[in-house]
Amino acid sequence: VGVSRDVSLQKRAEEALFQSEERYRLLFNEAPMGIVHLDAAGAVLNANAIAGLMLGKQPDELRSQRLAELLTNDQIGGVIGDALGGKHGFYEGEYRQSSDGRPYTLRIITRPLLASGGAVESVICIFEDITEQRNAQRQLVQAQKLESLGTLAGGIAHDFNNLLAMILGNAELLRKN
Repeated sequence: VGVSRDVSLQKRAEEALFQSEERYRLLFNEAPMGIVHLDAAGAVLNANAIAGLMLGKQPDELRSQRLAELLTNDQIGGVIGDALGGKHGFYEGEYRQSSDGRPYTLRIITRPLLASGGAVESVICIFEDITEQRNAQRQLVQAQKLESLGTLAGGIAHDFNNLLAMILGNAELLRKN
């Protein structure tokens, strides 16, 4: 007596799940941005190394801490609170890391993950350090201002030169008469 069961469909599903988990793990750990996964109460479930660097802690040290309490900026805390309430959130502005005082210009995007009943199950927060971008923008604006000033000065000098040419021409005529 024997019983057989075809488990090939189950094996394919397990392999697909494993591959999906590997892709997620690779994306989460190797992303060039900080990623923090929060539970419904706002406590950190998981964080990648970039997020730890921006927050001045190791990713393991962040676990179970409330993200809104780690960030000393009220606006960022409000964005996280909105996400915990089910709204998409966005913040772009200054942030000073408490551990070393280093200033950052951050872009933070929050997205709630909803359960089947519509309640917030968890929240994904993506942190992007745009400090160098902002500095480059400021330098570009400064360079454009200086270029405009140079163009203006060149135009004034040209007009002044035309006036001087007329004055010198008239003075030369007066001297010859």
